[in-house]
Amino acid sequence: MKTLIIATIMMMGTSIYAAFDAPPPGYSGGKGSNNRVKYSLKYPADNSPELRGVPDKIKQNKFELNIDKDEVYDVQMKKDRFNRLMDGTYEVNIMKEISYRPLRSIDQIFLLNKYTTTLKFPEKYKINDAIPSVKLESNSFSKNLLFLKPTMDFREGNIIVSLTDGRKNLVVQILMKKFIKGISEKNDTFHSFITYVDVPKIKPFKLLEIYFKLYGKNRISFFNKDGKFDIIEYKKIPFYIIRDDKFGNIEYRNVNFRITNKI
Repeated sequence: MKTLIIATIMMMGTSIYAAFDAPPPGYSGGKGSNNRVKYSLKYPADNSPELRGVPDKIKQNKFELNIDKDEVYDVQMKKDRFNRLMDGTYEVNIMKEISYRPLRSIDQIFLLNKYTTTLKFPEKYKINDAIPSVKLESNSFSKNLLFLKPTMDFREGNIIVSLTDGRKNLVVQILMKKFIKGISEKNDTFHSFITYVDVPKIKPFKLLEIYFKLYGKNRISFFNKDGKFDIIEYKKIPFYIIRDDKFGNIEYRNVNFRITNKI
């Protein structure tokens, strides 16, 4: 029958309890047939013969003076990789360029707990309030800028942003989700700065003319089936040129198109 030994260790006023299996009969602290490896809990854990009896401070000095920089670098890299895997930032591209988006009543963004994401609304607006549905580590605003940083356990939620231009009020609901590699955005790209702009006013047919002037008339062959689409950027806002045989309201070279700034 095994005997359980309970040890109480006092550290800085806190009791830490540790349980150990009692040694089997015949064990005598390193003698006899039931020898067990005895590990030092002191720093550094080095029981080599030449260091026996040497004070711990001298052991520490020897360890630090003779440390291998390549081994330290390897340990640091493994630790960093582990931490990034755990917090979801491993192999994530951090977008340095600004992400421009059309200002609309509902949008979706992705957040990472190690980064503060900045949302910039058109300069004519001032933020009155920003009310999140979940706890955030940081949620502050100044004029037309909103700063968001999620907690470590953040998964998803939303935030209601109320704005005013001095004459009328605007309410924007932003759906927030944790950035997850491979499923959140194309090319695993995380945007930490997002600028909202008013949707530029342009007639759909005019935008279609700009598209085919840019790519040439033969580009019509690209839209070879219903639902095929391409993207053109106009004043920093992406517009989708979509072949829509049923509901397309613009006809160009016997093909019906629908143009929108969102899918």
